[in-house]
Amino acid sequence: QGHPLAQMGSQSYMGVPLFNGAGESVGVLALLDTRPITDHSSAATLLRVVAARATAELERMRIEDMLHETTAALENAVEGIARLDADGRYVAVNQAYADMLGSVPQALVGTEWLAATHPNDRPDVQAAYRRVQAGEKVEITSRSLRADGSIFHKRLTMVGVYDKHKKFIGHYCFMRDISADKHAQQVLRESEERFRRVVENAPVCIHTIDLHGHVTSMNRSGLRMLGAEKEDQVCGMAMLASVSETDRARIQVHMQDAFRGKPSHFEFTTVNARIFDSNFIPVRAPAGHIQYLLGVTEDI
Repeated sequence: QGHPLAQMGSQSYMGVPLFNGAGESVGVLALLDTRPITDHSSAATLLRVVAARATAELERMRIEDMLHETTAALENAVEGIARLDADGRYVAVNQAYADMLGSVPQALVGTEWLAATHPNDRPDVQAAYRRVQAGEKVEITSRSLRADGSIFHKRLTMVGVYDKHKKFIGHYCFMRDISADKHAQQVLRESEERFRRVVENAPVCIHTIDLHGHVTSMNRSGLRMLGAEKEDQVCGMAMLASVSETDRARIQVHMQDAFRGKPSHFEFTTVNARIFDSNFIPVRAPAGHIQYLLGVTEDI
């Protein structure tokens, strides 16, 4: 008498479990009546039919919720994301992707994705796309054209999509604008080239020494001071080999101090009896350890 079903006035009960698409139990569908169930077979059949419909509806609602969450995530993603069909036409595009191309998602859907790639880069991108069709995940950098015709650098990651028969039906394209990185690399290259020209044309000897005390580079002025014509004639040579025997031990102490991080300035006599004014400057790696020594030497 104290059972909840009895308190509800139920005289009969029949129930079946409900499962989601993954086969997990998500609840029970029950049939209650204030009278005894006399035709159990018909009631069970009806309950199974209703349960199947209810399971299908619950699964549809679950998938719709997942799609809504996924769509919201894609729309708000910082990285550009697009879904393309087997013909290379946009099916769906998030806002970040459209913004990079100077467009809107609605305008891109149905258009061919390769059209936004710089003409000179299309052969490489097409080759990468064929690799995606063959089953590879591919990352490539190229230039792209915005709607106004301006150019930006992008990094693409392409991942193929396949049906249950493993047939290629399209791909996902993840795009990131790397124009700022490219600009920084160009500025760095130009800075390095300017520094190289300064070093190469300096009126004094500028050279580098590895942690074993061997010369690894030397500019033209340094080569002339040592009577060499080409850099490979001095690279690999022990720096102390050019120092006279009387000064060698003293200069070696300066070098060891530099390896420990202490710069030094000194004069020494060469094996050819010339007097050089020089120094050892420790150059550190980003991690903080000494990477090599920089030397600036003048014939005085």
